[in-house]
This record gives sequence, C-alpha cells and structure tokens, in this order.
Amino acid sequence: VILMRYGGVEMVQEPSPIDLANCAVQIRLTDKGRDEARRLGATFRALNIPVGQVLSSQYCRALEYARLSFGSAQPSEILLHPKYVPVPGATVPPAFEQRLEAVKQLLATPPAAGTNTILVTHGLVVRGASGFDMAAGETAIFRPDGRGGTTLVARVLLDQWR
Repeated sequence: VILMRYGGVEMVQEPSPIDLANCAVQIRLTDKGRDEARRLGATFRALNIPVGQVLSSQYCRALEYARLSFGSAQPSEILLHPKYVPVPGATVPPAFEQRLEAVKQLLATPPAAGTNTILVTHGLVVRGASGFDMAAGETAIFRPDGRGGTTLVARVLLDQWR
C-alpha cells in the first residue's frame, strides 16, 4: 500500500466551509506540481510497478495529482484534510478520528494480487495515520501483514524513484 502526499502547490487562503467542486477557491497544483505528478506516473510505468486501486482526497489538488500520475483516481472522504468543513447541503464526512482509523485499516489491507493500492492525501492525514511527517511529493510504502497490521517498507522522495 503506497501512501502519497501530493506536492507542488500554490498556496491560497481556502474558505471554510469549502465547496470541493469549486477548484477555483482551493489551493492548486503549480505547473511544477503537475510535471512532478506526470513524472511520478511515468516512473511507475518504467519500473513496472503495478497499480491497482487509486484513492484520493476529494480536494482538487489531490485528485489532479493522482489522475496525472495514474490516469484515474477514486475520490475518498476518508482522505480529506482534517480541517474540512462542507458547505451547507454537502455530505458531512465522519469525524477526522474515524477517517484516520479507516486510513489505517487501508494501510493494513492487502491489495488485490499483483497490484499496489495508492492513497493520495494531505500531510496531516499522513502524520495521523503513520505517525510521521512526509515532504510534499514523498511516498511511504507499507506491507500489510494480513492480520490487521502493517510494516513500513520504505519512504521515497520524488527524485529517489529512479
């Protein structure tokens, strides 16, 4: 299971509550961030790293990073930023602590045979689920033990994949 923190963003003040469908008001990937995402995907393909399920935070920057890297991504509320507050009328996700438990369960769930599960999310989600901070664009690779636990195999910065 590969946990990723998207990288290369342009900081803006995001409103709260926030409409996740309105990318114009959100922190956005920079051109460099988009290039990094494409390069990551190309590296996975060149190294023949099999990709199975790709889940991403519902924020535009995370979804764009995942889709540029892997071609598609399924939005997942469990990977949302901890400070996410939905606009009135939008679906209210479970509390952050419940979402973190779900992320930890995903880290401990073996992917489909011959694939890797990819999770693209925010730094605070990474910290809460793994207990450590990661740099923008960094990945952490976990091996589920099949009994509900997981082992950290490696941490890889974007430029280290080669």
